[in-house]
Amino acid sequence: MKRYIYFFFILTSLISVIWFMQLSKAQYKERSQLNLSISSTPLYFDHTGTDMTIPYNNNTANIDLTLHNYVDQNYTIENIKYTISIDNKNYTFSADGTDATNNKLSLVLDGGARNSSTLHIIFNRLDTTNVPAKETVTVTISANYPYTFTKSFVVTITNEGIDVTGNPINWTKDDVTLTIVPKTEELQLSEYSFDGGQTWSTNPSKTYEQNTNNITIYAKDSDGQIIGPLVVDITKIDKTPPEFTIADSIEYNADGSEKTVKTLITRVDNPVDILTGMNAVDTQSGISATGISCTRNGQTITSTSAFTQVGRYKVTYTVSDEVGNTSTIDREILIRWPLAGKYVLARQTPVGTGLSSSTGLWEDNADTGKDTSLPFASKYFYSGKNVDNYVTFPNTSRDKSSATTWRIINIPENDCVKITHSDGLSDRYSINDSSSEQADFYKTTLYSKLVNWASSGLVGDSNNDFNIDFSDSGHIATATFYVGGVDRPVIAGNSSTLKEIDWERTQNKLLGGSSAAWESKLALPTVSDYIKSCSSTKVYNIRSQQQNQSVFSDTAWMYHSNRNEWSMTGCSAKSGQYWRLNNKEFLSRPSTNSWPGYLRPTVYLKNDTILSGTGSSSDPFVVQENWAWFDSYQPLQ
Repeated sequence: MKRYIYFFFILTSLISVIWFMQLSKAQYKERSQLNLSISSTPLYFDHTGTDMTIPYNNNTANIDLTLHNYVDQNYTIENIKYTISIDNKNYTFSADGTDATNNKLSLVLDGGARNSSTLHIIFNRLDTTNVPAKETVTVTISANYPYTFTKSFVVTITNEGIDVTGNPINWTKDDVTLTIVPKTEELQLSEYSFDGGQTWSTNPSKTYEQNTNNITIYAKDSDGQIIGPLVVDITKIDKTPPEFTIADSIEYNADGSEKTVKTLITRVDNPVDILTGMNAVDTQSGISATGISCTRNGQTITSTSAFTQVGRYKVTYTVSDEVGNTSTIDREILIRWPLAGKYVLARQTPVGTGLSSSTGLWEDNADTGKDTSLPFASKYFYSGKNVDNYVTFPNTSRDKSSATTWRIINIPENDCVKITHSDGLSDRYSINDSSSEQADFYKTTLYSKLVNWASSGLVGDSNNDFNIDFSDSGHIATATFYVGGVDRPVIAGNSSTLKEIDWERTQNKLLGGSSAAWESKLALPTVSDYIKSCSSTKVYNIRSQQQNQSVFSDTAWMYHSNRNEWSMTGCSAKSGQYWRLNNKEFLSRPSTNSWPGYLRPTVYLKNDTILSGTGSSSDPFVVQENWAWFDSYQPLQ
């Protein structure tokens, strides 16, 4: 019998342990509701909102909590005493009308109850005169029976009882009026402060004329309790017009000295955007999408092409920002002459095209060697007895009376200016190698002389100085000169001017070197230069039995009375001979010391050369070092 009693006791004990373990496992099952869960066994708590930040209105902040028993099994038989406490001494609190003592309040959850009724907790701030923008409060809930339970959570109390309207989110140029309003209908406001509580008014609004930071706003409710602070920044007032920025340019005084200006400077042949060098800055609302506009006499201008004449003009620029603040500024526009060959064409009008038949500036065509693919092919040439093609290199005093005179032969495709000295230098033209069977330009003393003159920087020698200083002026271009040979029949009238030009450009085999195109700073005129200077279609046959000699002498500006002048065009039919203008006719002559003659230095002015004057003998084109001659004498129009 004892054996059975003992076995029963053991079995009963084992069952009790298993039951207790299962019960314990069930008792510690965690629960969570909403976003905040304060969980333990056998109790847990929820607050009734989804945000732990609660507003401070009418001197109170409110939160709702619910205490829950373990919901799956009603195992709690006895009442459960629990305590709610807070750690912030700036506040006192109450729950369901019961005031806490020393910020602790004890309550009871009835035994067997699944959950308590909602606990409405009210936080009351002790100091109502200086309420911070936000403050944290730690809430602790503790239970001691039948299981120890403690849970803390933090709430943030914010002073959000008031708001402000009228603060713009977009830019404005108007004054801004702020108005204090309650966030809830229940909140009744009586007084307002916009200076941190220093002064109070019954007017809920205040107007600001400019951007202001750290506006500290308070309000009083109907009980006189202070609500705030609310700190506001006004940042969207823009009453400042945009500012113009203008790039610097260089003008010249009458004495040639430079001065920095805001003028827009360009040439009549080189129009630019009227906004070149012009910008506007606005650091607030920003420049309007319409950008900067330019007007003159009420007309909108977009390019300097509106100015077809050289001179100085005044225009007005206008710009607005996004809210309508507007700035205007006047600016001068200086329109200069074109450069080099373009200047000549701007001051003189061509009188015809093709083979010349009258005096003046003529435009080339196919019959006179026009070729747009060759940069140094002529596109305009001077023809006739008396033409306004005078050019000077002034001396240091820029005294035109003492300046050396040159004359324009033609204007090539690249807008350089081909000029030849009006007088020339008396010198001989000889072959270094007397045994040469061909008229080899590259073996002549002339070739050496030209190279030496160009490299030394001066055109001239000990007997005559032509007053071109290459190293100083920098106006002389390295150009292409054509030294090809021309046959007798071509000169004698059995062909055409075009044929002469074609042979000069192509017949390199008779003159040595690798090409008829010779790169140099300095040369002599070619036969075609002389022929095209004559305003007669018959001029190309001046060599034929000395006929038509008077045609050349009477109608060619390059004719110089009773003088022999060397060309750099070889005679392809006669070995060792070159064409020479012998008074009124072209003759082929040996290039030896037995044949003295004049050398007319010929150069090209660079296409960026500044020129003044009209080209007449009394007002020649003058090579200028800068724009002083022009800038200082242009009245504002």
